[in-house]
Amino acid sequence: CDIIRACLDNKKDLLKKYNFVADFTKVDITAGGSLPQPPRKGLIHDLYIDPEDGAKWKPWTERIMGFDVPKDAQYHTIIVPTSDTARNQFLIRTLIERGFNFLISGQTGTAKTASIQGALLNGFSPDLFTSISFAFSAQTTANQTQDVIDGKLDKRKKGTFGPPPGKKMLVFIDDVNMPFKEEYGAQPPIEILRQMFIQTPFGFGWYDRKGWEFRQLIDMHMLCAMCPPGAGKNDITDRYSRHFNLVFVTAFDEESLSRIFTTVVSKFLSVMSRDVAGNASSAVSATLEVYSTVLKDLLPTPAKSHYTFNMRDVSKVFQGICQCTRESLPKIDDLCKVWLHECERVFKDRLTTKQDMNWFFGLTKRQMDKHFKKAYDQVVKLEPVIFADFVDPKSTSYMEVPDHEKLTSKINECL
Repeated sequence: CDIIRACLDNKKDLLKKYNFVADFTKVDITAGGSLPQPPRKGLIHDLYIDPEDGAKWKPWTERIMGFDVPKDAQYHTIIVPTSDTARNQFLIRTLIERGFNFLISGQTGTAKTASIQGALLNGFSPDLFTSISFAFSAQTTANQTQDVIDGKLDKRKKGTFGPPPGKKMLVFIDDVNMPFKEEYGAQPPIEILRQMFIQTPFGFGWYDRKGWEFRQLIDMHMLCAMCPPGAGKNDITDRYSRHFNLVFVTAFDEESLSRIFTTVVSKFLSVMSRDVAGNASSAVSATLEVYSTVLKDLLPTPAKSHYTFNMRDVSKVFQGICQCTRESLPKIDDLCKVWLHECERVFKDRLTTKQDMNWFFGLTKRQMDKHFKKAYDQVVKLEPVIFADFVDPKSTSYMEVPDHEKLTSKINECL
């Protein structure tokens, strides 16, 4: 950000200090006036220039309209807008509308897919754009990839295919670096996609596998999402990635995470008693602190290579809490117990040593006392705390199981 500020201020000495190769020339605005100076504090990436308000620098949060969770929305369908998703979607719209392809990369749980899907749903006019979305897996083949795309295209004229006249096709591929590499290091699904960008005497496209006629593809743009290479994810060839504008997204900051999960959890707990509903923010802050502590202290080792945690684990904790009904959470103590159960189900069940389990047990006890103002010994009367929705034949509510022998009998019966 200091570099960008130096460019805007035309500080030649600072640019020389950082050994800049390019030379920046100040250009006057043709309509008159001047670009307002950027704020001296914070990151420039957290701000945008509003052309409708005197080109003022404003935070991305001002682009977020009022958000209400739909009444009957399921947990996994809710996407809460944040400054990060607003910024990502702005970049997607800007690049695609100007004819560029878009590739977004980042760690699991950074809303890569949600940003693109949100842009496809709300960012483009359905009168001008149509879209197709699918995901790659390790076993995806080149033939499958070609068939999926060909099946969505219309014939414009002999040998030419594309979206309906007057529209552009947006092709979104999630987990684009997942396909397994073949013997010589190539990924066939990516190689067939790369042919869409190669200029041939017949245009851009590929050959039909039946009649071996060239299929020219027009009015199409690519959007892709991927995780960084590693942990089963491959790197992709530079001959493919060079056709994209790459945007790397970082993990959400604490403020954004708190806003996302507080919005969702508050909606589901709003039907509970006042005490339970009023502690939605406590459940969120306690879970985020557990997650950040686990992320810092339970690092993966050769013997514990599966000690990898991400934001999807946090989301699973809240998904379990949001399954509860007014019947299963009559008091604040019950909220504490379901929070404890979900944290143990998501985090503790992955631990392999008694020492790590005891450490995590102590962590949850401290967080319960800190955020819920409840002592573990006063809340938990039966160990371990287990919640289920299949033990009581008279109820399908996700609630605590008070009789472990009955639970064992029910499980044996199901087996």
